[in-house]
Formats: sequence, C-alpha cells, structure tokens
Amino acid sequence: MDNFGDEKDISLFLHELRSPINALLAMVKKTQMNLDSKEATAEALDKMIGIASYILSLSNNFLEITKSMNNFLETKEKLFNANEIIKHCIDISKFQFSLKNIEFITNIMHSDNLFIGDQVKITQILVNLLSNAFKYTSKCGKIRLDCTYDYLNDEFMELTIIVQDNGIGMSKSFLKNIFNSFKCEK
Repeated sequence: MDNFGDEKDISLFLHELRSPINALLAMVKKTQMNLDSKEATAEALDKMIGIASYILSLSNNFLEITKSMNNFLETKEKLFNANEIIKHCIDISKFQFSLKNIEFITNIMHSDNLFIGDQVKITQILVNLLSNAFKYTSKCGKIRLDCTYDYLNDEFMELTIIVQDNGIGMSKSFLKNIFNSFKCEK
C-alpha cells in the first residue's frame, strides 16, 4: 500500500482548503468596505471564525491521516446536527455568491434529529459542491440548495442534499468518470 502524503494527497488537501480560504478572503475584503457598520462587521467576524475553524478541522484531519501514513481515510463518526452543518455551509457560500450577484435559493427542511457520520467530511462535500456551483455559474446566475429528510423506518432517517445551478454543466463523457479522483474536464 502506498504511503499517504505524496503529491496527489497534498494536492487533494490543498484543493479542500481553496474554497474556504477564498470565501474568507472575500469576506475580509467586503468587511473592510463596511467598517462603519458595527453590526455587519460583528456578523462577518462570526462567519470568519466559523470558516477559520473549518480550515483548522481540515488541517487537523490531514495531519492525523499523514501520521498514520496510509491511504485509508479514517472517518470520525459521531452524532451531529445536519441543520448546523448546512447553515454553516450556507454562511460560507452566501457571501461568495453575492460577489457575482448569484441568486441563491435554499429549501431546507428543518429537523432536530441527530445523525451519525463524519461531520468534517460531510461539510467538505457540501462546501465543494457549492464552490463548484459558484465557480461554474456566471454572474446573475442561479444556485439552489435543497435539503430533505426522509424516514426509512422507525430507526433510520435519510438526509438528501441537492445542489443545482444553471452553470455550464458537465459533458456526458465526464459524468462517466465523476467519482474517480482528480478528474478534470478539458
């Protein structure tokens, strides 16, 4: 088994950091322009702390994986509130979307139920989906985030998250390889 920490793994880690860092930088720039509003500044600082905490979680996760020196990506399954994750990802993305005047529509079904899973990885996935939607949606475009919960039985619930945009889309040939690591459409 190859060791974890080679160039491909480092590239993956850096890719994961780009979206939250870009959102953080955009928030700092906008805050600089609105320093007269204490309320807006305080709100922006709270969001910046949330983004910085997420970046720190990613960094800690990468360091733990590097220490183990293998390709097995260990998950940290524990109870989490899905609504908190979704709200956090919306807060990260909403500001970024405003920079391109993108209409951001959310349809979030609220649930007080707790889920078991890896909160950091779920956050990563949603941030990446929203970041890609932003990246490939032109100015004044539309991005929609839907989140629903369905009871599978008395014991289990399913969380469904859908991100839609009116960006450039993906070719059929690219869709065939969408779940392979580091596939880029040329």
